[in-house]
Amino acid sequence: WTQRPRVVLLGLIGANIAVFVAQLFLDAYEPGFVREYLALSDNGLRSAYGWQFVTAAFLHVSAWHLLGNMSLLYLLGRDVESIIGQRQFLFLYLTGTLAGELGHLFLMPANSALLGASGGPAAVVVAYAAILPELELTSMVFFLLPIRLKAKHLGYAAIVLAVFGIIFDRTAAV
Repeated sequence: WTQRPRVVLLGLIGANIAVFVAQLFLDAYEPGFVREYLALSDNGLRSAYGWQFVTAAFLHVSAWHLLGNMSLLYLLGRDVESIIGQRQFLFLYLTGTLAGELGHLFLMPANSALLGASGGPAAVVVAYAAILPELELTSMVFFLLPIRLKAKHLGYAAIVLAVFGIIFDRTAAV
């Protein structure tokens, strides 16, 4: 494949960071506003707040959540965007985000709100594993222990973590 400018990848990362900064300001000046009006919630669906499907896609629970998602998105998204192209990469990210929201929507308790920015990066991980399944990746755990695994195993782990995320994570009581 050819190396192309990473316009969509860097745009998505920039948008996620900008929304997180705005989220912090909104939480500081108007506590509860983000969870009530921007996060995907049962109350929002009943009140026809359709924009929550878009806004929830860029919300993060914490700075660590943002850092983990953006690290995965950047490290694996560089190759995926170069291979499939910018338009398809954007479609993959947005479709993964929507799929994560819909999957979570049917399982979340009525008194919770979804800060659902993890579906897009999870879709990129699974796409990376599907495109380059035999590629061996090396990662340092705690900066001491090198771990080698094939991309397909990372994809399997992403699917399992996404399922557990849908069931246990990314919700907060409203």
